[in-house]
Amino acid sequence: MKSLKQYTIFTGTEMKQQLLDKIEKRQATIGVVGLGYVGLPLALEFARAGFKVIGYDVNERVTKQLMSGKSHIMDVKTPDLAEYVKKGLFEATADESRLGECDAISVAVPTPLAKTRDPDMSYVLAAADAIAR
Repeated sequence: MKSLKQYTIFTGTEMKQQLLDKIEKRQATIGVVGLGYVGLPLALEFARAGFKVIGYDVNERVTKQLMSGKSHIMDVKTPDLAEYVKKGLFEATADESRLGECDAISVAVPTPLAKTRDPDMSYVLAAADAIAR
Protein backbone atom coordinates (compact mmCIF):
# COMPACT_ATOMS: atom_id res chain seq x y z
CA MET A 1 0.00 0.00 0.00
CA LYS A 2 1.33 3.44 -0.94
CA SER A 3 1.75 6.05 1.72
CA LEU A 4 0.21 9.47 1.22
CA LYS A 5 3.72 10.88 0.62
CA GLN A 6 3.91 8.92 -2.65
CA TYR A 7 0.97 10.76 -4.18
CA THR A 8 1.13 14.21 -5.68
CA ILE A 9 -1.85 16.29 -4.67
CA PHE A 10 -2.70 19.38 -6.70
CA THR A 11 -5.05 22.18 -5.84
CA GLY A 12 -7.35 23.65 -8.48
CA THR A 13 -5.08 26.68 -8.74
CA GLU A 14 -2.00 24.51 -9.34
CA MET A 15 -3.81 22.47 -11.98
CA LYS A 16 -4.94 25.64 -13.72
CA GLN A 17 -1.39 27.02 -13.73
CA GLN A 18 0.00 23.74 -15.08
CA LEU A 19 -2.50 23.85 -17.94
CA LEU A 20 -1.75 27.50 -18.68
CA ASP A 21 1.98 26.71 -18.75
CA LYS A 22 1.41 23.82 -21.18
CA ILE A 23 -0.69 26.07 -23.41
CA GLU A 24 1.88 28.87 -23.37
CA LYS A 25 4.67 26.42 -24.28
CA ARG A 26 2.49 24.74 -26.93
CA GLN A 27 2.83 21.44 -25.05
CA ALA A 28 -0.89 20.94 -24.45
CA THR A 29 -2.75 18.30 -26.41
CA ILE A 30 -6.03 19.71 -27.72
CA GLY A 31 -9.07 17.56 -28.45
CA VAL A 32 -11.78 18.51 -30.92
CA VAL A 33 -15.00 16.48 -30.84
CA GLY A 34 -16.78 16.60 -34.18
CA LEU A 35 -14.75 16.94 -37.38
CA GLY A 36 -17.32 18.60 -39.61
CA TYR A 37 -17.39 22.07 -41.13
CA VAL A 38 -16.76 23.72 -37.74
CA GLY A 39 -14.57 21.18 -35.94
CA LEU A 40 -12.09 20.34 -38.69
CA PRO A 41 -11.08 23.95 -39.44
CA LEU A 42 -10.84 24.59 -35.69
CA ALA A 43 -8.62 21.54 -35.23
CA LEU A 44 -6.31 22.66 -38.02
CA GLU A 45 -6.02 26.15 -36.55
CA PHE A 46 -4.85 24.61 -33.28
CA ALA A 47 -2.34 22.47 -35.25
CA ARG A 48 -1.21 25.54 -37.20
CA ALA A 49 -0.56 27.26 -33.84
CA GLY A 50 1.75 24.38 -32.89
CA PHE A 51 -0.50 22.24 -30.70
CA LYS A 52 -0.85 18.48 -31.02
CA VAL A 53 -4.51 17.89 -31.87
CA ILE A 54 -6.59 14.75 -31.49
CA GLY A 55 -9.77 15.08 -33.52
CA TYR A 56 -12.59 12.70 -32.61
CA ASP A 57 -15.55 11.86 -34.80
CA VAL A 58 -18.03 8.98 -34.55
CA ASN A 59 -17.76 8.41 -38.32
CA GLU A 60 -14.81 6.07 -38.80
CA ARG A 61 -14.92 6.52 -42.58
CA VAL A 62 -14.31 10.26 -42.10
CA THR A 63 -11.46 9.73 -39.63
CA LYS A 64 -9.73 7.25 -41.94
CA GLN A 65 -10.07 9.68 -44.86
CA LEU A 66 -8.62 12.49 -42.75
CA MET A 67 -5.70 10.33 -41.63
CA SER A 68 -4.93 9.64 -45.29
CA GLY A 69 -4.55 13.42 -45.64
CA LYS A 70 -7.76 14.00 -47.60
CA SER A 71 -10.23 16.66 -46.53
CA HIS A 72 -14.00 16.18 -46.77
CA ILE A 73 -14.67 19.88 -46.09
CA MET A 74 -14.39 22.43 -48.90
CA ASP A 75 -12.96 25.11 -46.59
CA VAL A 76 -10.08 22.82 -45.57
CA LYS A 77 -7.55 22.29 -48.31
CA THR A 78 -6.21 18.75 -48.64
CA PRO A 79 -2.53 19.88 -48.80
CA ASP A 80 -2.96 21.80 -45.52
CA LEU A 81 -4.53 18.81 -43.81
CA ALA A 82 -1.89 16.43 -45.19
CA GLU A 83 0.88 18.69 -43.88
CA TYR A 84 -0.37 18.55 -40.28
CA VAL A 85 -1.05 14.81 -40.43
CA LYS A 86 2.49 14.25 -41.74
CA LYS A 87 3.99 16.49 -39.02
CA GLY A 88 2.08 14.53 -36.37
CA LEU A 89 0.24 17.63 -35.20
CA PHE A 90 -3.20 16.39 -36.26
CA GLU A 91 -4.62 12.95 -35.71
CA ALA A 92 -8.21 11.89 -36.42
CA THR A 93 -9.79 8.98 -34.60
CA ALA A 94 -13.12 7.30 -33.92
CA ASP A 95 -11.71 5.87 -30.67
CA GLU A 96 -13.25 7.92 -27.86
CA SER A 97 -10.68 6.64 -25.36
CA ARG A 98 -8.09 8.87 -27.09
CA LEU A 99 -9.89 11.90 -25.61
CA GLY A 100 -8.31 10.92 -22.29
CA GLU A 101 -4.96 12.08 -23.71
CA CYS A 102 -6.21 15.65 -24.13
CA ASP A 103 -5.49 18.56 -21.83
CA ALA A 104 -8.39 20.62 -23.24
CA ILE A 105 -11.34 19.62 -25.41
CA SER A 106 -13.55 21.69 -27.71
CA VAL A 107 -16.94 20.31 -28.74
CA ALA A 108 -18.09 21.13 -32.29
CA VAL A 109 -21.14 18.99 -32.95
CA PRO A 110 -24.45 19.87 -34.61
CA THR A 111 -27.49 21.15 -32.71
CA PRO A 112 -30.22 20.87 -35.35
CA LEU A 113 -33.61 22.35 -34.63
CA ALA A 114 -36.53 20.05 -33.89
CA LYS A 115 -40.00 20.68 -35.35
CA THR A 116 -40.72 22.76 -32.25
CA ARG A 117 -37.65 24.90 -33.12
CA ASP A 118 -35.90 23.74 -29.97
CA PRO A 119 -32.29 22.63 -30.43
CA ASP A 120 -31.69 18.89 -30.49
CA MET A 121 -29.04 18.50 -27.80
CA SER A 122 -28.51 14.76 -28.33
CA TYR A 123 -25.19 15.29 -30.17
CA VAL A 124 -23.89 17.51 -27.37
CA LEU A 125 -24.95 14.96 -24.75
CA ALA A 126 -23.33 12.13 -26.74
CA ALA A 127 -20.12 14.18 -26.96
CA ALA A 128 -20.19 14.79 -23.20
CA ASP A 129 -20.67 11.06 -22.60
CA ALA A 130 -17.72 10.23 -24.89
CA ILE A 131 -15.50 12.70 -23.03
CA ALA A 132 -16.60 11.39 -19.63
CA ARG A 133 -15.88 7.77 -20.54
